[in-house]
Amino acid sequence: MKLKQLVELNMLQLIRRARGPMLMVFLCGVLVACGGSEEREAKYLERAQEHFDEGNYEKARLDVKNVLQINGKNNDARFLSALIAEKEQEWRKVFGDLNLVVELDPTHVEANIKLAQLSLALNDLEKSRGHAEAVLEISPDNAKALGVLAGLEAKGGDLEKSEQYALQALQVDPAEVSAIAIMVGIKAKEAPAEALAFVDTGIAAKPEIVSLHKLRMQILEFMGDSDAVIAEYKLLLQLEPENYTQIAQFAEYYVQKFMPDEAEQLLRGRGESRSRRAQDPFGSLFAQKCVRRSRGGRAGVDAERGARKFRAAPEFGDGAGVSGG
Repeated sequence: MKLKQLVELNMLQLIRRARGPMLMVFLCGVLVACGGSEEREAKYLERAQEHFDEGNYEKARLDVKNVLQINGKNNDARFLSALIAEKEQEWRKVFGDLNLVVELDPTHVEANIKLAQLSLALNDLEKSRGHAEAVLEISPDNAKALGVLAGLEAKGGDLEKSEQYALQALQVDPAEVSAIAIMVGIKAKEAPAEALAFVDTGIAAKPEIVSLHKLRMQILEFMGDSDAVIAEYKLLLQLEPENYTQIAQFAEYYVQKFMPDEAEQLLRGRGESRSRRAQDPFGSLFAQKCVRRSRGGRAGVDAERGARKFRAAPEFGDGAGVSGG
């Protein structure tokens, strides 16, 4: 008799002798172990989501890793991992995680939307359309998927069909950014007031969407309304007070409009607290110096150069801001 068979026979004999209690103890032990792992999995995932919502992506990533070590097929954790990677601009990992999510669950709407949007941005139009249509099969009125189709038609040159998809998306969600951007692209040159109306409707629905305010600034600048652009910049600083890239771009805009006093006041205000000075080893003082020098007739050179250097510092985020123009 082989060793494996002897072991199996011995285990059977032990179970028979126990007449039930030993087996019950064994099974209870297995169930407790499984229950413990499920509880830890849920706890890690909950904590990961909390860290993500707080913007602590490093801790969120560690907790997601713990979840996936317990259960590699936890799709909620895998999708959250993709969102963390997106925040950290690790695009290879974003695609990898999202593809794993839809491989495990082809009906995962949010993952398909993300893949459709990213593929559109990378001009992988066939893949983008496939993911958008997969979403529309599940949810025919999904505004984000309709927005992707509007973008695909625009890239293909069919502006009429693009506008149809965009308007359909905006009927569902008046703040759908990609659809609004399509309508602005179509209307801005010939009818800027109409373009602005689409943006204003979106902002009224969801005023926290920063990209809509930036789009509004571009239209206002095209219309020549500098005061309104400045008002939008001030509103953006309320929404994102620590976005140093945006602060520098606001200063640049002031300089472009020959308002060096306002630019200096803006930049000086960023260096008032010790914590901000720690994040800003040179930016505010350097930019202020350049703005002061601009009063000597070099507004288009020194002040703008100073603000750009302020913006380019690695301490000031991921460069998410845009200029007023």
